[in-house]
Amino acid sequence: MRATLVDWIVQVHDRFRLLPETLFLSVQLMDRFLGQHRVAIPKLQLVGITSLWVASKYEEIQVPTLAHLDYMCDGTYPPSEFVKAESFLLMTLRYELGGPNPLLYLRRIARADVGDARRARHMAKYYLEVALMHLTMLQWRPSRIAAAAMWLAYRALSTAPATPSMLASTLSGYREVDLLPVAEALFDLVRQPEQHPAIYAKFSTQSRWYAAPWMKQCGVRNVLATVQKQ
Repeated sequence: MRATLVDWIVQVHDRFRLLPETLFLSVQLMDRFLGQHRVAIPKLQLVGITSLWVASKYEEIQVPTLAHLDYMCDGTYPPSEFVKAESFLLMTLRYELGGPNPLLYLRRIARADVGDARRARHMAKYYLEVALMHLTMLQWRPSRIAAAAMWLAYRALSTAPATPSMLASTLSGYREVDLLPVAEALFDLVRQPEQHPAIYAKFSTQSRWYAAPWMKQCGVRNVLATVQKQ
């Protein structure tokens, strides 16, 4: 159910053309809220759209209006319900909205523009958005997930041990052996596009360097096995 909700949030986020930071923050706020309250299934969409609304107010210059929220939810909730939900979410989180997320760390690691850096960044962002959908990825720190995503992207672009992938691990402060379990988990997730249709479609466009379909065909599993033996 959570994965379906996150996939829908990705669609709404893309429809509004919001910043990537807004997406990651919205899922983070949603998870924190759901960690403290049991929510009935009919209200989950309200929690998701409210989290996105609050995140957009934190990150964006132009924020979706109540009319926009009503449209995206097909009129399921009256406008006053969004306002009440926003207030309740903020009180639950004690107005503490900021926090680390993988995208912030990825931006730092990606400063080293080596190799096919632009494609690697889009591939890494694809991995990170897929990771948002799966609770199993919460077992690792955001910095480690970001480092593994960038490392995996460079590995996928070059089947030989490459300086870019080594550099990605060096800049993050993690050793390659620390990144392997996370990279393997990410690789397994992105190889199942049917579980994240909205994200797959989003990263199947020219503007995002066809990161999703390219990764689907990638044979990086052998590379991971090779590195693991070293």
